[in-house]
Amino acid sequence: MIGEGERAPRFELPAVVDGAIEQVSLEGQLAGNVVVLAFYPGDFNPACGDGTTGLDDLTLVSVPRNVVVLGISGDSAYSHRAFADQYNLTIPLLSDVTGTVAAEYGVAAESERPTHAAKRSIVVVEPSGEVQYAW
Repeated sequence: MIGEGERAPRFELPAVVDGAIEQVSLEGQLAGNVVVLAFYPGDFNPACGDGTTGLDDLTLVSVPRNVVVLGISGDSAYSHRAFADQYNLTIPLLSDVTGTVAAEYGVAAESERPTHAAKRSIVVVEPSGEVQYAW
């Protein structure tokens, strides 16, 4: 996994933002913000069975104005849109269908799912692009 003090790999991915599908780049989000990257195994995984996703809790992190939370998994933007609708998620959900970003951050997971999975992980990136925290 990427370590604290390392430079965060840049990326641009399709994402669901407020129900619309658009391109989101790390570079664009870092402009004066701390960015929390929340990698997760996938939409509608068994951990969501109790009516919560775990991503819901991350909206509490975004209370400060200069913190942006981005969810990232290997599912398509269309799956993300249905997932966000079902669970009332308001954070942008980025689609890493090739698994490239998860691999660059060292959080790719082997999975029996047809999409590329990521291990449940959190990476906090400073506005400078340096990783402040990785879990």
